[in-house]
Amino acid sequence: MGLRIFRFLAVLAALGVSGYVFVDKSRHGGIDPVGEMDEAVARGELASAQYVLGIVAGQLAQVKVLSGSYAGTLDLREFPLVTLARADELSYCVEFEKTHTFKLEGPGGSVVQGTC
Repeated sequence: MGLRIFRFLAVLAALGVSGYVFVDKSRHGGIDPVGEMDEAVARGELASAQYVLGIVAGQLAQVKVLSGSYAGTLDLREFPLVTLARADELSYCVEFEKTHTFKLEGPGGSVVQGTC
């Protein structure tokens, strides 16, 4: 019987401490669900941009092989969020824009947040 009471009091104390910590964080600004959601959205969009811009970079490489320049005709209707900002014989820059804007400068670049 004494062990049951001890366990009950231990659980009650743990709940009290966790409640105190939660209230203390919310009182002093430690909890920011809007900021955390914005960061999660940005991470998700970065992953999406990396995937889509990787496909577009592959298509631009094919255009370069066929025409000798990245400025050849590339149909981006299948990628409505992608814009070919610039392209010439040596390089290109494509943008992926949703809530945030990401760019890929190629060939051989990596996807980063920003514009061309």
